[in-house]
Amino acid sequence: MTHDASFQSRDEDYTSYRYNIAASVLAEMLGLDDLMPVHVEREWRGKWGSFSWWLPVQMDEAERLKRKVEPPDLEAWNRQMDKIKVFDALVDESEAHPKDLLIGNDWKIYRVDYSRGFLLDRDLKTPKSLVRCDRNLFKKLKDLNGHQLEQQTRGYLTKLEVQAIMARRDGILAYFKSLIIEKGENVVLF
Repeated sequence: MTHDASFQSRDEDYTSYRYNIAASVLAEMLGLDDLMPVHVEREWRGKWGSFSWWLPVQMDEAERLKRKVEPPDLEAWNRQMDKIKVFDALVDESEAHPKDLLIGNDWKIYRVDYSRGFLLDRDLKTPKSLVRCDRNLFKKLKDLNGHQLEQQTRGYLTKLEVQAIMARRDGILAYFKSLIIEKGENVVLF
């Protein structure tokens, strides 16, 4: 079988292809692996990097906004975006760009390029952007085990990066618990 792929080899100055692999592993642990392509580490043309499956898309978010195209099912769109916002907060992806959101022909959203994520900041940068959370994701966040995460991302994340993820996870859970108290579970969790 032959299929197009994306290859990224940059590994310097707080940008690393390894973070794409770590994001892929973490997404799978949280049941979000359908929101991004799988990344694997391989050598190509003498360089190590991450390969990801090339996704068939109609446009990226930057183009959608420029063309002022509305999603056909706004609630489905918002649910996908809410999951992505929680995941972005968890991995501390501070430089997310609209071109990193790819839109499939069926309006499924794919989040790509976590090469600038996994910073060591333990605090949530923009908790107000977290409005709702998928119930299954909320449960998986509660159940996320730091030791297991460290084992599964060995070689891609440092112990300090894993500790920062777990601290942000705690912040995300606390934030949503306060929202649930304020607004009600059925408003915050879907």
